[in-house]
Amino acid sequence: MYRNNLRALRSERNVTQVDISKALNIGQAEYSRIEGGKRKIYPHKAKISEFLKISESDIVETSNGNEVDRPALSPTLTVYGFPLPDGKGFDFTQQMMSKVDRPSGCSNYKAYACFCFGDHLKPQINNGDIAFVNPDLEPREGGLVVVRFDANGKERGLLCQFSGTKAGKIVVSLGDDEEVFDEAQCEIEPVVSVQYAL
Repeated sequence: MYRNNLRALRSERNVTQVDISKALNIGQAEYSRIEGGKRKIYPHKAKISEFLKISESDIVETSNGNEVDRPALSPTLTVYGFPLPDGKGFDFTQQMMSKVDRPSGCSNYKAYACFCFGDHLKPQINNGDIAFVNPDLEPREGGLVVVRFDANGKERGLLCQFSGTKAGKIVVSLGDDEEVFDEAQCEIEPVVSVQYAL
């Protein structure tokens, strides 16, 4: 038996088994066997992820408690951090050339690191430090976070301190300044550790 998360992924997107089976060019009954764990996902994984608009690593399949057909986590993380011209935030569309070792608090596929620039969060974090982010965790009030948002079609990130939510708005602080984001138009991802520059 191959347990998987296909039903949850499909339900989140309001897609039927018939919709997916047509995209895969297989019968609905065969897709039902895949989703039910009687067949392996592997031959259809790329097409399923493309149809659901997710990455292949979002599809989890286990057999006897062990993951099946899932690549091992890279020992390094991608580093983001090209600063924006206004000095507020960084560009998520460009990765820095360097990678950093993956710390223990980032043991998932979505984790990443970001280069810290400027001194707006001193003394908690300084220019040149590296923040490690785990998007699967819940942010806590007063903790460091990265707010991901769209600015004119480009994905941006803002390293800041989470102040809380109020009436569908996310409130963060950058030193003495406060920023407010619409909760429906951004993602808030907690920083789990910081590597301090020496």
